[in-house]
Amino acid sequence: MLSNSSKVMLILSSLFGWLLSFPLYGPVLWTLSPKDLSIELLGLVFVLTHLVGFMSGFFIKDKYWHSLMKSGVIVTLLTSVAFLLLDPFLWPTIIGVLGFSSALVVLGWSYPFTSLIKSNRIQMIALIILQANLFLTVITLISPYLSAKATLVITLLPLLLAVFLIFTFQHQPNHTNPKSIPNLPKKFLSMLCITIFGLYLSGGLIYNSLLPLYQKASLWAFFPELVYITAIFFIWKYGSEQNVIYYAYLGASFLGLGFLSFTVTHTPWINYYITIALLFTAFAFLDVYLWTLLGTVSVIHHQPFRIFSLGLATNLFALYAGGISAVCLLNHHNNILSSISIPALTSILLVILAIPILHNQLNRILNNNLKQLKDIPTLPNDLQVRLNAIFPNAYLLTQKELDVLQLIIYSASNKEIATTLHISENTVKSHLKNINRKLEVSSKYELLSRVLNAYSMD
Repeated sequence: MLSNSSKVMLILSSLFGWLLSFPLYGPVLWTLSPKDLSIELLGLVFVLTHLVGFMSGFFIKDKYWHSLMKSGVIVTLLTSVAFLLLDPFLWPTIIGVLGFSSALVVLGWSYPFTSLIKSNRIQMIALIILQANLFLTVITLISPYLSAKATLVITLLPLLLAVFLIFTFQHQPNHTNPKSIPNLPKKFLSMLCITIFGLYLSGGLIYNSLLPLYQKASLWAFFPELVYITAIFFIWKYGSEQNVIYYAYLGASFLGLGFLSFTVTHTPWINYYITIALLFTAFAFLDVYLWTLLGTVSVIHHQPFRIFSLGLATNLFALYAGGISAVCLLNHHNNILSSISIPALTSILLVILAIPILHNQLNRILNNNLKQLKDIPTLPNDLQVRLNAIFPNAYLLTQKELDVLQLIIYSASNKEIATTLHISENTVKSHLKNINRKLEVSSKYELLSRVLNAYSMD
């Protein structure tokens, strides 16, 4: 029988597989739609209603996460079936409902992802994206040999799986103490939005400017998807949440290198393969970074609806703004390099500067909230008792690991811990790795947030 953690992973990978294959940019809608119906219009309606769905998370309480998932996935399934039965005249309305309802499923999913996942979130997100894109690849390969309606029926299979998983999910109430929820400053939320917007605006600009140049060329059409899947596979295999900030740096750097390779490479086929390899590797790092970052912030803030609403809405808006900007710039300038080089590379540079500021603010927020624990006189004596109540495997910690954990709670750095305990910094890192493994947490953020919440329940 599947655990709740496995169901959390499969729900989103199933939903993503359906999204990629059908309403977003999969092959089904293109072959299913009549010639007199604009695919661009359907795409615009889906994006806008998806955006509205994400923004609705600001007005929904997290305790309704399970009901939100159930109602959202049922509406999504029934509306998808409607494409087989209703007149194409109604399709813009139908796809608008799809955009809104599927966003609600993702918002509901954010709660168990934040509260139940104890393993490496980077690897889980990478596996979710990997499974969804493999399904898209299969659909793309078989769609030329099947009718549009038959292909649509096949794309409903992962959606049916998501329905089954959601309705068999063991509902767990929210036990978070509202008093323990740290207040995220507006400055941090603004920096979060700026970072996400900058990353995906530059991605949208470069993607929508360069990729159309290759669409008419007789080059390998599956190469971009192969690059993306390969990059996601390596992240899944070797990724670590401890170094999540590097994924943002790598994503931004690969975007810049992809654009530069386009400008300096003059042989068409070399230009294509190098540029596309760099760009789609960048998109892989950025996608994994985005979802992991939102999960990490939600662990600290205990309000996943608000964080995921803000982050995913910003992401979607940035992609759309980048695409529109690329089209407008290219319509007014014949030279692609002069039209997008300055805005794209400026955006990348500003984001690289913003990334460390964002993560420093995140560390500062966590440390500020941990300061209240320093005033608890019984902390050294009842730490083991509290840990046993929070973590099932806390009894596995050695005394030295407990000493390290206590100093972490007191906001000590690795260097300060090493000095206090008369050990090397490498030994401290080894102890931290063992603590995370034994307590089944994915990062220091999650570990300290759960300890802080436990002490705040008094």
